[in-house]
Amino acid sequence: MRFNHYSRKAMTLFFVAGIFMCCSEQPATGQTNAQGTSATTQTPVPTGKPNLGVPVPELKFADDVKAYIRSLLDAPLPADYVLPADIMASQSYDECVSLVNIHYPQFTNLENEALLRAVKENPMVYQEMMLEARSVREKFFPGSQPKRKP
Repeated sequence: MRFNHYSRKAMTLFFVAGIFMCCSEQPATGQTNAQGTSATTQTPVPTGKPNLGVPVPELKFADDVKAYIRSLLDAPLPADYVLPADIMASQSYDECVSLVNIHYPQFTNLENEALLRAVKENPMVYQEMMLEARSVREKFFPGSQPKRKP
């Protein structure tokens, strides 16, 4: 697979799930950003059916969170999903990635245990972020993401 046309920032966002492979078996609790401070801005938790259709399991240990992230990466995109207006209006892939980071600051620049903790604390919001991020990728690289039939 060729990744040389992706920016480093985009790779970080879209392959964030790869980060969890090196994490410990300790329970994921709390929420801190990469600098070790608490995140203060939070996106409201979506209600109703998860947008990617992945049910949120009990997330007690790091392995539970890793499995959840894997299931989000494997889930096909809904065929009828519409990106937010600011992303749809953008013509630049990097700008769209930046907008996703702005929409979901609680996951931006997190790695390892910090990312797992953030996902554990906000699994539905993380699912929404993954849907948005993967849809951005599909917008600029059609056919790169599997799609669910309407």
